[in-house]
Amino acid sequence: MHPEEYRAVTDPAAAHHRHSLDHFLPAHRAHNPLLTPAHVDADLDADARSEWFGFPGVARPQGLECELLLVPLPGHSAGHAGVAVRDEEGRWLLHGGDAYMYHGELEHTPALSHPVLDPVQQGAQTDAAARLGTRDRLRGLCLDHADAVTVFSAHDPWEFAHLATPTG
Repeated sequence: MHPEEYRAVTDPAAAHHRHSLDHFLPAHRAHNPLLTPAHVDADLDADARSEWFGFPGVARPQGLECELLLVPLPGHSAGHAGVAVRDEEGRWLLHGGDAYMYHGELEHTPALSHPVLDPVQQGAQTDAAARLGTRDRLRGLCLDHADAVTVFSAHDPWEFAHLATPTG
């Protein structure tokens, strides 16, 4: 997990520690997972280590054969991060986690949220301004780098159906 998220769930002195434990961890910890913070890849130069398409603080889990990054997406929870994976063609797929819940938030300007998902999203966030800032940065990523990155949220069944539909 991203080092900031690891700190939020393991360090009682961390901001939002109690929130993280009370709202997100009981079900996630039911099977006693080994929580391990990702580390910065020492083989990369300083710029590649810390930034991905303008998103700072990126971490790389060690020991993986695929190119996978943990991209900080603040606002939903303390240390919240998306998971970016590079495919065989060199494109990135970014699972935005809980940074947004409905494709209209990224595809429309101004952002178009979903009334059924809004209460869930607002009830879970730790920092509304940070979440909205993250959403806007993701919208910019989609606009500026559509040829290199596909962003999705597992909460959006319409987005999932679109991505799961075979092309060609």
